[in-house]
Amino acid sequence: MPVVSVNSFSATLDLLLMEELQLSEQLLQLITQEKNLLEFLPEPDADASIMLKTSLLHRLEDLSNKRSHLMLNAGFDNTPEGVKECLTVYAHVPGLAQKFRHLAEAARKCYSANQLLGQVLNRKTGFFSRLLHQLASAGQAPGLYQANGQKDAPSTLHRRLSI
Repeated sequence: MPVVSVNSFSATLDLLLMEELQLSEQLLQLITQEKNLLEFLPEPDADASIMLKTSLLHRLEDLSNKRSHLMLNAGFDNTPEGVKECLTVYAHVPGLAQKFRHLAEAARKCYSANQLLGQVLNRKTGFFSRLLHQLASAGQAPGLYQANGQKDAPSTLHRRLSI
């Protein structure tokens, strides 16, 4: 095992784990907000949400890579066995095992919440696809009303809905 200062390693690992956990919790909150927006509002500000999510994911990946490199330099890989060995060697460091558990739980929650968000998106997409298909079918589509109160003909509606 390479020689790494015990205090330096544990302090750096502790900081990286705390920051990863904070970012994971922010990501989970964002995913939950996105899901709520999609369920209750017709058009959420998807671009801003996607940009923020992308930023959080990049920051999390960077921190995860830093933690992996730190652990590799100390002789531990980033597998569950490597983490377990690290925790055994550094059992005297307060809260280290708990931070790893919290990070694993946050990652699991983010994954589950993102899966649920994907399902909501798929349902909404399917609903709007079916609705547009029904509305765009010539001859069967009900007319829409224009701003002046006049009803559009189905062919006008079909042209408006065509993408």
